[in-house]
Amino acid sequence: MSLSKPFPLIRLPRLPLFKVFNYIGVQEQKLHIQNLKISSTIVEDEIVGFVLDNCRAASEVHLNCPTTPGFDYLKKTPTPKFSLDKLTINYAEWVTTRHLTNLFINCKHVILDGCDPKNLKIKQFIKKWVYEYSQLKYASLTFDYADFSMKDIMRWIPSKRVPTRTMLEPCNVYCIKQQKTGAQAYVIRNHRTILITDSLQ
Repeated sequence: MSLSKPFPLIRLPRLPLFKVFNYIGVQEQKLHIQNLKISSTIVEDEIVGFVLDNCRAASEVHLNCPTTPGFDYLKKTPTPKFSLDKLTINYAEWVTTRHLTNLFINCKHVILDGCDPKNLKIKQFIKKWVYEYSQLKYASLTFDYADFSMKDIMRWIPSKRVPTRTMLEPCNVYCIKQQKTGAQAYVIRNHRTILITDSLQ
């Protein structure tokens, strides 16, 4: 079963999303989901967990749902890893270093907004990308507040400074290389956001 046009699940009357997904065969993989966006203004712990469990082979997933404080997705890291073309998570304060380095590292594009620096250690994520295989080409990690410095993050990570300017201000850009593939990427800090990108264009 496939859908060639967007199917506005979230516009349906308020029903358990699990029932809708089960009916159209998500868990049994009868339906191939290409792009999925879930938006809600109320906490949706179960829906966030359900989508992350069952939509890892989709092309794009966008979760715009708040979760309860202390929400913990998967205490044990399962397989397979995510291999999405694009993963976007708003309200990403629950995302930890373990999620980023073990589950999301192989997505091509990762956009996380509202990260908590207490839960997510950027240095470990960059080291994972450098020393292991990853097809990640772009990551944007925006934090609720800045509790880090680029100098500390990049210390002891093989890299070189790239001179560049953003508008009239100098911008710290570091070039890193994946040891196993030779792929290059740039690490950039922009206020509360850390960018990892394979191009400066």
